[in-house]
Amino acid sequence: MTRSEILKALGDKFPGVEIKEDDTNPEALIVPADNLVELASHLKDDPALSFKYNMVITAADWVEHVDVIYYFMSYEHGHTVALKVQLPNERMKVHTLAGVWRSANWFEREVYDLFGVIFEGHPDLRRIMMPADWDGHPLRKGYQHPNFVPLPGKDNPASKTGMGHHTI
Repeated sequence: MTRSEILKALGDKFPGVEIKEDDTNPEALIVPADNLVELASHLKDDPALSFKYNMVITAADWVEHVDVIYYFMSYEHGHTVALKVQLPNERMKVHTLAGVWRSANWFEREVYDLFGVIFEGHPDLRRIMMPADWDGHPLRKGYQHPNFVPLPGKDNPASKTGMGHHTI
């Protein structure tokens, strides 16, 4: 099944829901946060789609918003799909998919820990990589470690890429 066919199947099942193709990620479909669980459950349970495998849940920080990106695969049909939920910085919340795919539990904990996304209804949302007392979410673009020390030289090109620093 092609991405266009998957998009059509979702559009037929959810006619009032805006599902858009993503220009920045040709594999992804942008879905509203409020419809994520229902859409994801349909992807898994519909025999024509049969996305039984949750490959990964990750995120990308675009400064003005954070994308939570979900990759699913159907072993039965040999197709994949990615869903993307765009969350504004002032509302970094989306409902958990841990009740749909058990693997979502750990993936969502990682996204919470590193990006600060709250997965509402998650059974055990706590840090998984950083220490429990860690302040902040280190993969956010605005994050700066409290012991950040830039390397000398304001014209150091490495400091513009984030590679010209170290922590003490």
